Amino acid sequence: MFKNTHRFFSTLSKHVHNSVLLSTTSFVNNNNFLMTAPAISKISLSAFTCNITKRFCTETVNNLENENSNLSNPSVVIQKQIQDEAQKKLDELLNSNPERKKFYNVIELEIDLLRQSGGKVPSQLRPTEWLQILDIHSQNRRRNYLEFLWINEIKRINSKLRRKENLLLKKSVEEREMEEREKEGHLRYGLNNNTMFHRIYNNKMTHFHNSKLISAMSFGEKLVLDFGFESQMTPSEISSCAKQFMHGFAVNRENIDPYDILLCNVDLNGDLIRRIRSFIPTMDEPGYPIQITTKSYLEVFPKEDLIYLTPHTTHVLDNFIPNKVYIIGGIVDKAHSKPLTLAKAKEEGIQIAKFPLDSYVDFHSGSNKVLNINHCLEIMLTIKNTNSWEEAFKCIPTRKIIKPYSEYKPGKVIREIKNVEPKFRSGHASHLSDASFSKLKSLKFNDK
Repeated sequence: MFKNTHRFFSTLSKHVHNSVLLSTTSFVNNNNFLMTAPAISKISLSAFTCNITKRFCTETVNNLENENSNLSNPSVVIQKQIQDEAQKKLDELLNSNPERKKFYNVIELEIDLLRQSGGKVPSQLRPTEWLQILDIHSQNRRRNYLEFLWINEIKRINSKLRRKENLLLKKSVEEREMEEREKEGHLRYGLNNNTMFHRIYNNKMTHFHNSKLISAMSFGEKLVLDFGFESQMTPSEISSCAKQFMHGFAVNRENIDPYDILLCNVDLNGDLIRRIRSFIPTMDEPGYPIQITTKSYLEVFPKEDLIYLTPHTTHVLDNFIPNKVYIIGGIVDKAHSKPLTLAKAKEEGIQIAKFPLDSYVDFHSGSNKVLNINHCLEIMLTIKNTNSWEEAFKCIPTRKIIKPYSEYKPGKVIREIKNVEPKFRSGHASHLSDASFSKLKSLKFNDK
């Protein structure tokens, strides 16, 4: 189709080039175009024919995209597989255990009563959510989980409404611009109009980012994610772990100098890798730049080159060592923070270290200093590229910290130390923790 279109407009240009007169008010409508009077230059004529070709091909591409939109989305297919497997597991559980079946009926009645009384309950529950509800024996926890699912459902509905509104607004703007362009009667140059620059499509950017990851596999630093803690996590924590990895992988992929990330101790039939596959459906393709193995990192790298990053140690990582292979524990423990990564590293005889958070960041008194997987990946990328912990810790969420130490002014710090010290001596609480107070007290400033 495009080849014949090119021949048509090439023939048209040759005929018109032999002093046929065209007008810039010509336009394309349903693959037809109108031609009228005053003469234009060869450059305008070429721009005119290119504009016709561009609009004609754009309409054809849009029609093809509409036809392909009915095809199955890989992410949707994987999600459907997860729900089908969860439904089979739920049916087996209810049929084999009468007590579970009775408990399921009680919870179903409880949810109906909450829905009739105007409680925050989702409109429907998926099999994966039912499996998790059956493991919750506290009524308050069940209500909190149902409220969480209700909030997510409302967010999805609002997101769909916003997308529809944006689509209608975009169409109205395009129609208005088309009417203005027809009234003006000449070609327009600029963004979303005629231009001498090629458009960069999303698939081109995807190939570019993937090429950086392929280069990192051969020449970049290695980084290991230990996914051997799946049995220690609940279904919600497994889902959160998969999302954190997805965000971290995207940050690493878009970085100018990415890591070669290796996923170790992966259960290929587990829920974690299935969740990750639902977020990245193309990861099983042969050419996708990601390495997944069921082996341990001890089978891949020498033990003396490994450093396990864990928040439960006193050994601080002062400087980034390029020749070392750093390990990040792929675990999310929201309910209870156990030193599982520390125990595993000590059992295997691997070096351990933690980020120097107390030296650069002032945390809230009730904040947990355990960071997400994506934040750890972003810190490792920044410290490798800038060798500055101040820059690396800027990715920490502001809800966890008061402010970095680098933002304290010398005079203000000395005044705060003088005001805080008597409170600590008298036993009163302060907005600064013990570690923060000792760090501020040890700093040396030129107080003018």
